[in-house]
Amino acid sequence: MATYLATNPAGNGGSLSSGSMAGKRRFNGTRMLILQNCSTEGIGLYETRLKELHIPHHVFHPYAGESFPPLERYDAIIVGGTPVSVNDIGSHSFLLKEGRFLKRALERGKYVLGICFGAQLLARLLGTEVTKNPVMEIGTYPVRLTSAGKNDPLFKGFPQTFPVFHWHGDTFAIPAGGLRLAVDRDCPNQAFRLGRAVGLQFHLEITPAEAKRWACAYKDELGSMGKNALGLTRECRSHAVMMANLASLLLDNFLAEDHY
Repeated sequence: MATYLATNPAGNGGSLSSGSMAGKRRFNGTRMLILQNCSTEGIGLYETRLKELHIPHHVFHPYAGESFPPLERYDAIIVGGTPVSVNDIGSHSFLLKEGRFLKRALERGKYVLGICFGAQLLARLLGTEVTKNPVMEIGTYPVRLTSAGKNDPLFKGFPQTFPVFHWHGDTFAIPAGGLRLAVDRDCPNQAFRLGRAVGLQFHLEITPAEAKRWACAYKDELGSMGKNALGLTRECRSHAVMMANLASLLLDNFLAEDHY
C-alpha cells in the first residue's frame, strides 16, 4: 500500500472550503468549454467544482454531431476522454475536426487542459508521438510529481505522491520544450506542460460511481487485466476523499493561473 505524503492537500489544517469563496470571486468572468468525446466519459468532479464556483461553462458533444462553437466565446478548454486511440482519429471525422479546433485554440493562446485521450491529443498536436504503453493501466494507484511538477502552479499545494485513477493503454511522449510534471512506475509520462497546454494521463475527477460505470462499459478491457467491477470500485472508493479534494484543488489552480 502506498504511503501518501499529505492527507490535507489544502495545507491549511482544514478542508478546501476556506478557499471556495475567494475562488468564487477570483474566477468570476471565466468562460470554460468542455469537450466531451464520448457518452460514458465526462469530466466528473471537475465539472462539479465549476458548478460550485459558479463558473460559466458549456459541455460540448462533438461525437453527437454538434457544430463547434466560436472559439472567442471561451477563455479555457478542458478536453475529455474516449476509448478511441489518438492514432485512430483519422477514422472519426469529429475528432479530426476537434484536432483542428484545438490547434487554433493553441495558436491563439488559449489555456487547454487535456485529460487522458485529451492529453494524448494535445501531445500529438504539439508535435510528439502517442504510442502503446508497455502495460495497460487500469485501477487506482499513485503518481509522483517531478521537480518540475512540484514547482508547477497546476500542482500547488499537492503532496509529492498521491493516488489517481487510471484507464489507458496508450502513452504520450513529452513535446519538445515541454516539462514532465508527473511519473509512475509503469508509465513515466503522466503529466506535461508546454506553455499554456497541460496534459494529464491520469484521472482525479472520477468518483466510485463513475468507476463502476466505466467498468461496466469497458468490461472486456477490465477482464483482460484480471479485474472486476467490484474490485475496481473498491480501489477507487478507498482513496475517493483525497482524490476529490485534489480534483478541486487542481481545478482551482488551473483557474487561478494568470490567464483570465
